[in-house]
Amino acid sequence: MFLNPVGEEQRREMLGQFVEKSRAKKIESHMIRDKKMKIPGSIMLEIFGTNKLMLFHSQEPMSFSFIQINESSICEAFQDFMEYIARSDITMSMEDTFSYMESKIKEEKGM
Repeated sequence: MFLNPVGEEQRREMLGQFVEKSRAKKIESHMIRDKKMKIPGSIMLEIFGTNKLMLFHSQEPMSFSFIQINESSICEAFQDFMEYIARSDITMSMEDTFSYMESKIKEEKGM
């Protein structure tokens, strides 16, 4: 199956919807401060409770891969680590994260 690439306007819309829905539902989202911890921007991690962890990696032009881990001890270790950095100065606060995303959306629109 082949999917057409997502255009710039669609990406801005998707990011805007993510911010809006995250704020409304109080989904915990934090961006890592580059100066505090170096992680490639092409990596994303999602934790679903204590029994599911998904690690996503994207590369240009349209390559995407992921790993799903269902081992509870590994998931719990990642969850503990993510909870630790969310409370530290390694990450932006949720509000700063959303504000940064919104500023990037506006910047891309040329506003």
